Amino acid sequence: MIGKIFIIWLLNSPLKPNLKPLSLSLTSHDFDIISYDLNLWVDVYAETLKGYNEIKFMSLKNGLDSIFLHFTDSLNVDSIVNSRSFIHTSGNLLIYLNTPLDSGAIDSVKIFYKGTPSTEGGVGFFFYPSSNLAYSFTEPDGARNWFPCFDEPAEKAKISFHIKVLDTFVVAGNGVLDSVQYKGDTAIYHWRTNYGISTYLMAISIHPYAILSDTWQLMPIMNFVYPADTSDAEIVFQNTPEMLSFLSDKFGEYPFVSEKYGHAEVLAYGWGAMEHATITFIHQYFVQNPSFYSEMVVLHELAHHWFGNSVTCEDWTDIWLNEGFASYCEALWREYKSGYPAYMNYIHNFQNNVLSSSLEWTSPIYDPNPLFSVITYDKAACVLHMLRFLINDDTLFFNSLKDYHLTFKYDNATTEELKNFLIQRTGIDLNKFFDQWIYKVGHPQIEWSYKILNDTVLVEIWQVQDTSLYNTSIFEFPLEIGILRQAGDTVFVRVIDSLQYQKFRIYPGFVAQDVYLDPHRNILMEKTLLAEEKFSYKEKQDIKLVIKNGKYFVKSPDKKNYKITLYDVNGRKIFEKEKCGIFKINLKKSGNFIILLQRNKKKKYFKIWNIR
Repeated sequence: MIGKIFIIWLLNSPLKPNLKPLSLSLTSHDFDIISYDLNLWVDVYAETLKGYNEIKFMSLKNGLDSIFLHFTDSLNVDSIVNSRSFIHTSGNLLIYLNTPLDSGAIDSVKIFYKGTPSTEGGVGFFFYPSSNLAYSFTEPDGARNWFPCFDEPAEKAKISFHIKVLDTFVVAGNGVLDSVQYKGDTAIYHWRTNYGISTYLMAISIHPYAILSDTWQLMPIMNFVYPADTSDAEIVFQNTPEMLSFLSDKFGEYPFVSEKYGHAEVLAYGWGAMEHATITFIHQYFVQNPSFYSEMVVLHELAHHWFGNSVTCEDWTDIWLNEGFASYCEALWREYKSGYPAYMNYIHNFQNNVLSSSLEWTSPIYDPNPLFSVITYDKAACVLHMLRFLINDDTLFFNSLKDYHLTFKYDNATTEELKNFLIQRTGIDLNKFFDQWIYKVGHPQIEWSYKILNDTVLVEIWQVQDTSLYNTSIFEFPLEIGILRQAGDTVFVRVIDSLQYQKFRIYPGFVAQDVYLDPHRNILMEKTLLAEEKFSYKEKQDIKLVIKNGKYFVKSPDKKNYKITLYDVNGRKIFEKEKCGIFKINLKKSGNFIILLQRNKKKKYFKIWNIR
């Protein structure tokens, strides 16, 4: 019963609690943190920390005489080396330096502190002495609850841990394990990173762990698990090397390849896993119950090492750049393992979650409220799928995402930077796409009808979402229309729906048996069929535009000449020709086009959307 309840929670809730950071945007400051060197004695049974954090930083202005850090009032600062005085209050630590610094100068402070760390807001450092367990969990801004730091995602730094514990414990941490020094009944674990990471990704976990070792290429994989769970853990983590290869092929080599990857099993309330850099913390339930869900949790957190840990959101308003990409990678893993239909089923599950959520009409993907929800996970993944559908070229789509990762690797990114990068990389204007799907709420609510008139299909579409009540828009999106022929196969035609009401006249080249709107459910929308009509009449023969296998042909029933003129969306004439019989229109570029067919004084206009 407990397991079933937990699985239902997983399918309908995010993997992290609904936390709100103290600061959404980057706080201005005149220094850059280079590294933290955290030296702590962690007493699991007394639930206390004691030691110091040495912080190296660089001045970004002349005359820098102070720095400020985030640090909980629950821990007491004893003294600070290289400080003439300090003020520790209201969660901030203001340090006045001994000597003012010029721009570019590098200096350090050493902050000695002790006490019981805070878990205010559900983030910080947690002790479970009865389970011989202690660990940090700090997203979005709980690192300040156990060590002094500049606790915002844009401030990346290297970190070194020297963690002293009783020798019955093992310490898991970020990066590379340099050494373990034993003295009496204690052990000091020295972990360090080669890459700068955000503070919310810096973490340690303490328990009498067993370590399961594996490799990917020449890189170690270290899984820290409860000794009683080693057999289950081997099953849960067995696909990790294959996942590393899969994601590296998609988005570039695993970004932390000179360190390691691994997991630490923990007992946590209200969340499933957390992607700390090179060491994902994973709830014991997923280790003890190997399943499809465990596999997807492992994949999701690993994907964060490209999207979140390597390319990190600039601030918390852009959290979808972390969570939406990692969720979308779950669907890509399903495609890799079981084919495109499995991928689409996964996307459809995301869509169902979004369409059934009240948050869909209250919170946009950008600057979401709450921070972690179906919007930042599932809807953001749906948007990435729709971007793939819009681009309609998998090579271009995946190469663009790979190049996005490689361009912003080890740095931060914003939604605007992603948008501008993709516009330049793909050559497609994505301003409207981002505005309607990322910056505004909601989705198209479609009412539609169709008529079959011999070899002509008429489709009418209304967007009926209330744009006055919600911060939503009339959407513009590529829409697939499926036309079933008598032989039983279906021809798919793409159009662009961009108006509150739109009518499409389609000439499939055969008498249709049925019509389907968005039959593969590529678009996040609701649709209601209002009416359908199927009848035939004796049609006067005339010139027609025929769409066949994604290509456009002008067809005349006789040998009389007609004039064809092609315009771009701005009304510029591309070409004009006099023809008879059948003429193929060769469109080499994507975009909106208008075709004018003329015979004598009779004119026919066709607006088409071409994707190449």
